[in-house]
Amino acid sequence: MDLLDVFGEDEDYTTEDAPTKPEEPEKNIAHEFRADLLDWLVAGKIDPPRAGGLHCSSLWKTCARVPLLEAKYAAYIRIEPNSAGQQMTYDVGHALHDLIQNKYVGPFGRLWGEWKCLPCREITHKGLMPKACPKCEAPWRDDADGIQNIVYSEMFVKDDTLDYCGHCDGILLSRRGKKAVFEFKTISKSQYGGLRAPKPEHVIQVHAYMASLGLDEAVILYWDKGSQADWRKLSDGTWSCTNPHLKVFGVQFDSTIWGGVSVRIRDYHKAEDMVKRLPTIEIEHINQFTKICSHKKCDLACDCHVRDLCFAI
Repeated sequence: MDLLDVFGEDEDYTTEDAPTKPEEPEKNIAHEFRADLLDWLVAGKIDPPRAGGLHCSSLWKTCARVPLLEAKYAAYIRIEPNSAGQQMTYDVGHALHDLIQNKYVGPFGRLWGEWKCLPCREITHKGLMPKACPKCEAPWRDDADGIQNIVYSEMFVKDDTLDYCGHCDGILLSRRGKKAVFEFKTISKSQYGGLRAPKPEHVIQVHAYMASLGLDEAVILYWDKGSQADWRKLSDGTWSCTNPHLKVFGVQFDSTIWGGVSVRIRDYHKAEDMVKRLPTIEIEHINQFTKICSHKKCDLACDCHVRDLCFAI
């Protein structure tokens, strides 16, 4: 690689001006840094452990056959670790959650819940975002250095009856003061373009929150993380940023939807109990539960690590 590779053609630059040949890629600090970072994302990065059990975000694919298949065919099942790209995708989503909660909807005055004061290191307020900590009087943001002192604490949802849990992105207040579950999702540019309604898995997720919190409405906000807005070139050659890429959908609690999901949750726990009780799992135990996948290429099956085993029996 030479400077032409980095900066492109330059009429004042000739090959005689080129510096000595740089190090080979494997010894170049830039290549070394990229390789080391990707390796660390896969094997070295440590995230906080997730609470055990069924999670609201994965209830859409809850299937009683999965724990039984895992137990019977444990020696044949291999779950691949997250790739560096997957890890980065998750982390971008988490970062944008922080932006929405603590830089947008919180200061906007529509996000209801518990707020943590970082100087106090504890929850000091429940309600809308306070302008200052009620305990130590620290302002919500120190404008001198830009540090935010008060941040939103996502509500931990635990349903003891159906035994599932999760973290709700927030409680949204309407202009009239009505509370609704708030769920924020980042989505790829290709998916965003075709989005006409909330994705089914997200509808099920907010139903889990609504059922546990006793709310009858939810709001799901989608953010196109591939392109944050439309851009338009003006007649003078400059560019203007216009329509932001945000789509918002309301979801009303539907007892029919939640009734079906509840049955699948109960069946899943029955299957887990069978794994604990029985010395061995047989095919007839698995076939007690009907496949929730209609075919091998449905969205549920494509996201299932025991798909091939399930359809084989």
